[in-house]
Amino acid sequence: MRLGSISVLSIAAAAVCAAPLLGLALAGVPLAGYLALPPRATFVPQASFEWSWFAALSLPVAGAAALYWIAIAHARPETAAQPRSRFPWWGWLGLGLCAGGWYLAWHGGGLPPEWRRDAFTPLWFGYVLAINGLAYRRFGWSLLTHRSGWFIALFPASAGFWWLFEYLNQFVGNWHYAGAGADGAWDYFLRASLPFSTVLPAVAGTWSWLRQFPRLDAMALPALRGHAAFARLALPAGVLALASVGVWPEALFPMLWVAPLLVLWSLQELMLGETLLTPGVGGLEVAGGNFRTDTLSTTVHGSTAEDHRTTQNGVPISIAFGGGQNFGQNSNVVAYEEVAVDTGAATSS
Repeated sequence: MRLGSISVLSIAAAAVCAAPLLGLALAGVPLAGYLALPPRATFVPQASFEWSWFAALSLPVAGAAALYWIAIAHARPETAAQPRSRFPWWGWLGLGLCAGGWYLAWHGGGLPPEWRRDAFTPLWFGYVLAINGLAYRRFGWSLLTHRSGWFIALFPASAGFWWLFEYLNQFVGNWHYAGAGADGAWDYFLRASLPFSTVLPAVAGTWSWLRQFPRLDAMALPALRGHAAFARLALPAGVLALASVGVWPEALFPMLWVAPLLVLWSLQELMLGETLLTPGVGGLEVAGGNFRTDTLSTTVHGSTAEDHRTTQNGVPISIAFGGGQNFGQNSNVVAYEEVAVDTGAATSS
């Protein structure tokens, strides 16, 4: 099964990477600008904010939020668990890293720009330690301490995961980075991979902590069961969407997040007979709860409200992005550690 899963992931990644290039090639668009490694998105002029697009794109998010709200409201939690352990020393270390990284990013005006530029990484490594410390304190259990190998493997997996979206972002221009200050391609790759590696561990650690609250742990969403017929439709639909996203980015920018999932889930159903959403398959059992890392990652990264903190010319700003032409395809420029430049679409909202 593990070999089959690896095969599915490899085929899905190849299809996701090749489809946009195929679409541009069929449209007669030169491909040289999309083959550079590592991929680096550039500024793309954007249309102004449109409430109609915002409302349409908010419907799936509102629907998902409603399902979670109903599930939480109807949950029948058991007696609340009492804290079993003290907050660990490495949790305090994480809080210290968060505080230091926050200070460097927001209040380090007298420090060298290079120091402030790299503040994102220790801040989020600190968060990963702190959130696992909270889980350990509450339940005597955390991913870091009890699933260490799996959790550590999330860091390189997270870097590769986010580089895939950096590659896809070239075709739609949902965001770009300014002020990276990297000395060459390898320097940029290494400095970007460090913060990228914290995405999935932070998501997994947060969800494992939240699931230790009785009502969240007891909630049950409707099970989604796949069928080969749907998979046979979803696979070409996902590939076609990715092939078209670079040709019509203004209309298809949401496919940056949706189409790779269609490709992956359909291949899983066709080749393995089960998907990450199959009950009892895609979850990780955490203290009696079903910890769905895949569903949570989809919810966080596929929504229109991912939060990033950065600075603009040394001035702290807080931005949220979903991306997209008319909704504001580059509604905000987001930086993992650099200076970000607002394109104006966000302010017009």
